[in-house]
Order: sequence, then C-alpha cells, then structure tokens
Amino acid sequence: MEMEQRGEQSASSSRSRIAEETFICRNQSGKRWTQEFVADCACAYGNNGKPHRTALENCPAKIEAGGIPDIIMATKREQVRKLHPYAITPPKTESGRWQTTYRDSNNKRISIKAQTENELLDKLVKIYFSNQHFDKLTFYGLYQEWLAYKKTVVNSQNTIKRHEQHYRKYFETSLLHERRIKYLDELTLESECNRIIRDFKMSRKEWGNVKGILNGMFDFAVRKHYLNTSPMNNVTISVKFRQVVKKTGKTETYNTEELAQLNNYLDGMYAETNDAVFLAVKLNFMLGLRVGELVALKPGDIENDMIHVIREEIRNQITNTYEVVEH
Repeated sequence: MEMEQRGEQSASSSRSRIAEETFICRNQSGKRWTQEFVADCACAYGNNGKPHRTALENCPAKIEAGGIPDIIMATKREQVRKLHPYAITPPKTESGRWQTTYRDSNNKRISIKAQTENELLDKLVKIYFSNQHFDKLTFYGLYQEWLAYKKTVVNSQNTIKRHEQHYRKYFETSLLHERRIKYLDELTLESECNRIIRDFKMSRKEWGNVKGILNGMFDFAVRKHYLNTSPMNNVTISVKFRQVVKKTGKTETYNTEELAQLNNYLDGMYAETNDAVFLAVKLNFMLGLRVGELVALKPGDIENDMIHVIREEIRNQITNTYEVVEH
C-alpha cells in the first residue's frame, strides 16, 4: 500500500487520525473499496498514531490524497448514530428540518437542525470527532451523557430514579462534581471514593450500588473514546465498611405456637371484615411470595393444583402510581 497524506502528521490517537486526515481508498484498477473495507483501513492505526505494519502490508489498496469522500463520511455517520444518545427527529412538515440535541461543555442542552439527515449527522460528526468537547467535559457532564444513554437501554424508570437519587446524595456535593474529566486522575478518584464511604458510613452493599454509577460512567466514556481505560479499574478501597448486623432465625421466623396464634387472628379478622387481604397474608405463609407477586395473583393462575407466578405489581417512583407487569 502506498499512502500520500495531506496535512500535519500530529494525530495522537486513531480517533483523531481518522478525524483529521482525508483519503480515498482504491485498488490498483482504480475501483473504490466498500465502506467496511475503508473502515478497516481507518482502524489500522494504533494508539501511537502510526499504522500497524501488518495491516498496511496486507492491504491491497492504494490510499490517495483527496477531499473527504462519501465513503469515509458514511462510516463516521454510522459511528455517530451509535454514540449519540438523543433522538434524531425527521421534519414534521415539508418545509421542516431534521433536528436533534446535544449537551455542550457547560452541560447546556443545545438544539441543532439541518435540511437533510446526512447534513445533521455531518454536524454531529464535527462535534464527536473533535477534542474540544472532551477538553471541557466535567464529571457531571459525563454523568448526564451516561444517564441519557441509560434511559434508552433500560425498561425500568425506577432504575433511572435511583441513579439520580444516588448522584444527588453522594456526588453533587463532592469535588468530583465540577472536575473536568481530563484532569481527574486515579488518586483523586480513589481518595473521593474512600471519603464518601467513610463520611456516609456506607455498607458494602450500599457502596456496590454507588460504584455501579461510576463503573457505568467510565465504561461509557471508554466506549465513546473519551478515555482509553476506565480509572475505576485501579481504585482501591482502604476504609472499612459499616458492618450490618444480620438478623437471626430466632427473630425472623415464627415458631409453631406463634403461627397458630397469627392464623387464628387472621381468620377472625376475615370473618369480621370479609376483607380478602387477611386471607392473602395467610396464603403467603405457604407460598413465600414477594408482596407485589402476591397481590397480582389471579384465579386463572391456578392450573392442575399448581400456582403459576407470572406477574407482579410495581410502583413507578416517578409518577408514584402502581402497575402490574409480566415477569
């Protein structure tokens, strides 16, 4: 493969190399190669900005200097489609325009529009393939981008609500909140993690929930090519977790005499009120279901002397309403 490149040879990573250089990939007969092949050529660069020898030797094409070819832009557009967490909306009228939003370095939501979908994607390419966004990206800005992405891949709004509650409680007042990602080193992150555990007297289980946010954020940053590796990989927790006293079987289970007394009480209350809730409590001593599963049982769930537990009632923490969902 012969390569004539135009512009300065100063790319520090494969991502910036692809973004800054323009070329057309052809074989000896002048035929254009497929989009997938050119993508492979573009990925033949290592982290040091130099092409891998094996990839170049095995490439039967000739890369020549030229304007940004359609085939390269199509590859970039597909990458942007996968990375962009917000909806890309087509025009609602004949005179309307394609539009979407993104968050700038100050975490302000910005609307962008274009006449065609490709023109809109080209605008996003300039944003995603520029280092300017990352240079100003803060810890909170990364969290916002990650949360927007999570909303597109999880079904439970309760999960999103818990993430928001945990961030406000543990990170909003920490020094991490406004720290730029490019200046956030592993030691600072490790120090803050240990401080949060100590100051909030967290149990190991509580820390696991909070750590899930950090892991998710930095894994997202790696996938978006903001970072090469997650700084959480080398974080060590040295402080002691709050010890949780486990409940014993003596205090958590009913003995035979206590169960008999409880059943007599439930039978008496049902006879007095005709409220099936008392029978439900009695039934659950035999089934051991979650409360949500118990209240969602229907007569049709009983078949051949077997009870099939196939649904449960859950509370939407955002709307504070209840709904029954299938398992």
